[in-house]
Amino acid sequence: MVMRNMYQDSKTQELLKKWCNRLGMKEEVLFDELSRLIRRSKQEVIGQTDVFYEKRARTILGAQLAGLLRAKAEPYVCYFIGVGNRRDINERELERKRTLFLTDREKALMTGETDSKGAPLDTRKALGDRPNPRFGRPLLSFYVKPAIALAKRWTTQEVKLMQLSLRGEKSQLEVPLETPVITRVNLRGVTSYFWLCVSSSVTDFKPDPTLFPEISGKTTIDILRSAPSEIRPSILALEEWHENFKDDVNRLCIVEAEVLYKRAQVTSGGNYIIGLGDIEEDIE
Repeated sequence: MVMRNMYQDSKTQELLKKWCNRLGMKEEVLFDELSRLIRRSKQEVIGQTDVFYEKRARTILGAQLAGLLRAKAEPYVCYFIGVGNRRDINERELERKRTLFLTDREKALMTGETDSKGAPLDTRKALGDRPNPRFGRPLLSFYVKPAIALAKRWTTQEVKLMQLSLRGEKSQLEVPLETPVITRVNLRGVTSYFWLCVSSSVTDFKPDPTLFPEISGKTTIDILRSAPSEIRPSILALEEWHENFKDDVNRLCIVEAEVLYKRAQVTSGGNYIIGLGDIEEDIE
């Protein structure tokens, strides 16, 4: 543990703590880097005070971290329990526009669905409540990959499930399963039981087995079985649960049941279709 009297300037501890909370880093890590920069400063500038060297090293460290600190992404401690398929969410729209050009070229050009060569164009004027900067430009493939984790913010102990959407090039990241990691993501929404997050330009995964002592020694099955009953319906109550939450695009629940079958082919939405049941109770 880093002690206050290890710093020459009180502002150093204040800044390092702030940076650690912003980046999801242990203070010892930044202190070690600061110490290295102090040693280097003493070699480069001779005959100054310890306070001078610490301030100089602190300034250099801040400059090194500036890019990471500018990102608005928040740090979370996560224990990932599931990862979905990487898929192109524009695939169906790209195919529709190409087909339209082949079957009704005049309509495709009149409506701006494609250019004169049949390349699909982006016809969305807005993305949510913001103007679409690519309106009228070529529609590109855009890949996403979903992941589910037990998670808590770096600075708090409140634990929720995280629904994370890895977007763009971040969808290519390998998500470490069943081991505590530190990651930085953008929070898009909060519910009673979920953090709803998307990846950031600084998102990566740094394993640290010392984190998440609450689940030490537990299996993923143990963790899932401890979820709140509101998101853990029985197989008998699953259809009713779906009816109650079918309008929630972020709906997710945990069900303990036998997998009776699974379709090998992935749906156009990037999902698998499976059949659940309870053989003993003759429920499907």
